[in-house]
Amino acid sequence: MSRPSSRAIYLHRKEYSQNLTSEPTLLQHRVEHLMTCKQGSQRVQGPEDALQKLFEMDAQGRVWSQDLILQVRDGWLQLLDIETKEELDSYRLDSIQAMNVALNTCSYNSILSITVQEPGLPGTSTLLFQCQEVGAERLKTSLQKALEEELEQRPRLGGLQPGQDRWRGPAMERPLPMEQARYLEPGIPPEQPHQRTLEHSLPPSPRPLPRHTSAREPSAFTLPPPRRSSSPEDPERDEEVLNHVLRDIELFMGKLEKAQAKTSRKKKFGKKNKDQGGLTQAQYIDCFQKIKHSFNLLGRLATWLKETSAPELVHILFKSLNFILARCPEAGLAAQVISPLLTPKAINLLQSCLSPPESNLWMGLGPAWTTSRADWTGDEPLPYQPTFSDDWQLPEPSSQAPLGYQDPVSLRRGSHRLGSTSHFPQEKTHNHDPQPGDPNSRPSSPKPAQPALKMQVLYEFEARNPRELTVVQGEKLEVLDHSKRWWLVKNEAGRSGYIPSNILEPLQPGTPGTQGQSPSRVPMLRLSSRPEEVTDWLQAENFSTATVRTLGSLTGSQLLRIRPGELQMLCPQEAPRILSRLEAVRRMLGISP
Repeated sequence: MSRPSSRAIYLHRKEYSQNLTSEPTLLQHRVEHLMTCKQGSQRVQGPEDALQKLFEMDAQGRVWSQDLILQVRDGWLQLLDIETKEELDSYRLDSIQAMNVALNTCSYNSILSITVQEPGLPGTSTLLFQCQEVGAERLKTSLQKALEEELEQRPRLGGLQPGQDRWRGPAMERPLPMEQARYLEPGIPPEQPHQRTLEHSLPPSPRPLPRHTSAREPSAFTLPPPRRSSSPEDPERDEEVLNHVLRDIELFMGKLEKAQAKTSRKKKFGKKNKDQGGLTQAQYIDCFQKIKHSFNLLGRLATWLKETSAPELVHILFKSLNFILARCPEAGLAAQVISPLLTPKAINLLQSCLSPPESNLWMGLGPAWTTSRADWTGDEPLPYQPTFSDDWQLPEPSSQAPLGYQDPVSLRRGSHRLGSTSHFPQEKTHNHDPQPGDPNSRPSSPKPAQPALKMQVLYEFEARNPRELTVVQGEKLEVLDHSKRWWLVKNEAGRSGYIPSNILEPLQPGTPGTQGQSPSRVPMLRLSSRPEEVTDWLQAENFSTATVRTLGSLTGSQLLRIRPGELQMLCPQEAPRILSRLEAVRRMLGISP
């Protein structure tokens, strides 16, 4: 066999090097995992404390190490088994908070510490590795380069590239099911029902801000002005709501980043942080509720969105959720946010598209995030009605939504409730009156007066605008117009307004209130409430006996003006739910804490 020519060798080497440079960067090194140290305890507050803990354990011969492969691939830091290549653990590159090197400090002479935010868990953890083969400094440099490349392609939360809309999202990080993936293939548009497609899903940036946008809070992405056709459909309404919900989540994250920067400056200059950047627990709860509401909206809009798919937005929302959980001052607060419960469509969407770390985060939030309303066994949560930072109001729902779009659970509940009210007139009375000039019209005698339609309130509802009416559980109302899904009602005080029809049930003849009797009302909490009225309100809200005993001695003014820290000391278990209810009462009464 003849020796290849120099030119053939050169061309072969050139092709080899070009193939290597065109391949995606794959960082892979053998390391020894020494320990993972959870930060936040009294003894471990930072990476230096984790190293000190390692030194102590090493001196006592208590270090239990394991050889493994540390690999960076597709934006993930992975820990793999050396023989089987099984993934033992993984972290997003943009979850890395810090990297430090310790050389020749104990029997381990080349230690790399990596501090990460674990998905679904509050606080951070520090992983310690002995880097005998590659060296800790070299591995740190390689990881920093990989992290920089990752952030260039997909910026860290809070930092958008010029002209980029965060909610348009990065490329998918995990393969989608075939039935969803085909919608994302280039050149294959998703099938849409004729004349029911949306003109847009989420708008590309930049777009002009709607006229309701508040000038006080700049947004990293813009929204389209409300578009209502002459015959609006529910998908269009849900799309408008989704845009505003996502914008408010974005605004909250911006405030959170500013608060974090403020806290960092205070720590740098040795000042104590007392105010958590001005963000209240109620603001965190509101953001968690909006994230859950976004999942429900995406579950309904999954087949209607065009420019950005529902799975892509789910990934962006989970990235935001992870960011917020890592900075939430109270661990477990998100798990206590029950309303709104997820719909079956939302749960199916999440189950079909979440990556393993995202799924772990989701499951870690507990039943309030993973259980549908149909399967929920706890107390019935209050209906969720979002409020928005720019004072935008929810458009009135349309009764002309396509049948394939409506939630089957809503249909079942609606048919059950309306089935018991079949005596409702299907058309307005004036539609049956003879028209002027009708040859068949005859002078008609006055029609007998129809009895007023009385309904009872199942759930409390707070008005968000002058057209709506605030009602409480058990209140008796007179229905003035029930031709749409939001009914016009009047209370006993003579005030009228719109409320959702699904919070009402028929008031049977003979029930107190139908014969002019005074209805039994759920206790209301006011500034003037006496201690016994506060006790009644706490009991009506189904708080524990211990909470009722502790707070029942307060007046309404004292309870409504109680500080979160004081409440946390008095009722640590139920403080989040109490704060949420107090915030709702304050909004209704128009008072500040």
